[in-house]
Amino acid sequence: MKSLRKCLCLIALLAWAGSAFAELQNISVGGQVRIRGRYWNHSYSGPNKTNPYSPTRVGGRAVGPDGIGSVYTWDDTRTAYVEERTVLGVRAEFTDNVSAYVEIDSFETWGDDFRSADYLRGVDTRAQTVDDIELVQSYIDIKEIGGSPVSARIGRQGIKLGKGFLLGESPSPTSFIPFDGIRLTYKEDALTIDGFWFKLADNMTDFGKGDIDFYGVYATYKLCEALELSGYYFYVRDDRAVVDNADATVMERVWEHIWDLDDYGTTNLHTVGLRANGKAASFDYDLELSYQFGQADALGSMLKLRGYGDPDAEFGGWAGDVEVGYSFDANWSPRVFVGATYYSGGDNRKRSFLDYLNPFYRPEASVSFNRLFSTMPYMSTWDARGGSATFTNYYAVRTGGLLKFTPVLSSGLLASYYWVAQPWDEPVSALSSLVPWWTQEADRNMGLATSLWFQYDYSKDLSIKLTWEHFFSESGMTDGNFLMHYGTMFTGGTADSDTDYVCLDMLVKF
Repeated sequence: MKSLRKCLCLIALLAWAGSAFAELQNISVGGQVRIRGRYWNHSYSGPNKTNPYSPTRVGGRAVGPDGIGSVYTWDDTRTAYVEERTVLGVRAEFTDNVSAYVEIDSFETWGDDFRSADYLRGVDTRAQTVDDIELVQSYIDIKEIGGSPVSARIGRQGIKLGKGFLLGESPSPTSFIPFDGIRLTYKEDALTIDGFWFKLADNMTDFGKGDIDFYGVYATYKLCEALELSGYYFYVRDDRAVVDNADATVMERVWEHIWDLDDYGTTNLHTVGLRANGKAASFDYDLELSYQFGQADALGSMLKLRGYGDPDAEFGGWAGDVEVGYSFDANWSPRVFVGATYYSGGDNRKRSFLDYLNPFYRPEASVSFNRLFSTMPYMSTWDARGGSATFTNYYAVRTGGLLKFTPVLSSGLLASYYWVAQPWDEPVSALSSLVPWWTQEADRNMGLATSLWFQYDYSKDLSIKLTWEHFFSESGMTDGNFLMHYGTMFTGGTADSDTDYVCLDMLVKF
């Protein structure tokens, strides 16, 4: 209630502030309630990580900040829970094309609050609401500034550009992650240009010093229904201080200077991309291609060996997604499609026999394509922690179809096969702790995922969706590879059992 009162006070303040240059015309209230029951079989390891290999078997290798632990087992485990997201938004519209919007939300899993597990004594307490209600959006909109085709949105806001390949606000249906900053939009006829600056972290010192800033430009031109072209440039600047040894002695500092250790600079992640999409007759298509480059010092500091990371790490990789579909003019409005996805990977975790003999050996950081703020999860089997949108270092092909049986009942089927782009070198046997250079390349084959869903639109406000996904796991899942968290977390397990994911999703908007 305290958070709600703060929200209402903020709305009142915005309305009062806006009256200085515009009159309040209208206030509207809206929101949604989304409830999802979810079940995983043979995939998620639970709160404790699986360790397929003992630390000694991968000793002397810069495996990453999470070591060799995995949140998956691909074995005899089950996970089930019900999650709920509640959203309430208020928009105040003024004259002179000015409006303000405030949105709060709360995400819970059933059983978190109010009723306690101590039913034996009946000691139920009030909910701990410290992390429940969040102010997820709070911004001011100014349209057609000075009579121009330029609009501005200032404040905490969600943003999704294109299909969300690299930038969106909802990694999963029940999560919403906004940005703080400024977005300018130029829109005239067929041309739309978005430019933004978002503050990802602020050290509260000099402007930009010690901060993380996210800049970007996204332009779209619609030539016709058959061709819409987009081009973009995203830039993440991470100026946080990174050190391996903060309390170094004078001799250690001399050693670090000689060998260029503990010398991290500003991380600069540049991403450029192109997208083409459209519809022609019964065909539709969507093609997107991105390339990254720049200094990856912050990532290099995470992959340490003998206490030091790689200050010379660099981004450099490709990613792409393509889909082509065909819609039939027939009963049930069938549509079939084929597609493919690719995220480049990097794995330099292998060390040769000579590397182990060299006391001055310094590993290169393993840098895979960074998906930035993607909202394309692809497969829910990997999504027990919302991690599917952080998977990289793989490629996949897919095919499927959609049917609309009635105006309110539709269905879809999807089949995708996944491979690892850059596999890691796993220990051959337990003897690898004695001869750690004895390794073999992990299997690239991850497996085939099939997904079937039905959606019933009870009304324009209420929809119900049932999804079943089955993953035919291959030995690449047992071997494991560094795929999750943009290639920094291991995904191996103790078996390669087939997995199932079932989800019942109910959404009401108001």
